[in-house]
Amino acid sequence: MLSTRVHVGIDRCRAYTAGIAVAKMIALKEIGIGFALDNFGSGFCSLSYLKRLPLDQLKIAPAFVHEVLEDSADATADSFVALAESLGLAIMAEGVETE
Repeated sequence: MLSTRVHVGIDRCRAYTAGIAVAKMIALKEIGIGFALDNFGSGFCSLSYLKRLPLDQLKIAPAFVHEVLEDSADATADSFVALAESLGLAIMAEGVETE
């Protein structure tokens, strides 16, 4: 298996769950292209969609990242990390830039 050097961000779960789209994503993964779900938590993406898509990474929406920065007791981030781990996905926080 090739190492993944390029990640394509997708932002709408439902648009990619059709059989042909998933098949094309799997073919692209076979040549080293990975997929990340952008803005996770801000749209409509059910857990069943997450399980069907050949994703490599979840990118947490900036709104949730800012909530964690404001309230360190917020359990949302912990639940996102646990979900990503259970699905075997990497996780990244979006919107943490300071400049």
